[in-house]
Amino acid sequence: MRGVRVLLLGLLLAACATAPDGDLVYNRLGPDEAQRADGVLQRALENYPSGRELAWRDPTTGVAGSVVPLRSFRTRSGRICREFVETVALGSVADRYRLTGCRDEAGIWRPR
Repeated sequence: MRGVRVLLLGLLLAACATAPDGDLVYNRLGPDEAQRADGVLQRALENYPSGRELAWRDPTTGVAGSVVPLRSFRTRSGRICREFVETVALGSVADRYRLTGCRDEAGIWRPR
């Protein structure tokens, strides 16, 4: 199930951002890096106040990223959501995504 979430997260992010060369850094993440990025996203949206950054870095590959929650709100249906900025960098190439994530019934944050 977690692998499916990571894949869906990658597809959602790819649909919401463009890079000059059309090759998104997020698409180049290995499975461990994608899992780390998803874990940081889940932790930041669940526990971090708006404006506070949660960063990560893989010392082996040099891939790094961060998540900054921007604001929290409830939808008309009562679902809790947060706007956030996620950055993923590989060397000097970085992509930045501004998205909204909502917590599902299982407590998992899903970008939309």
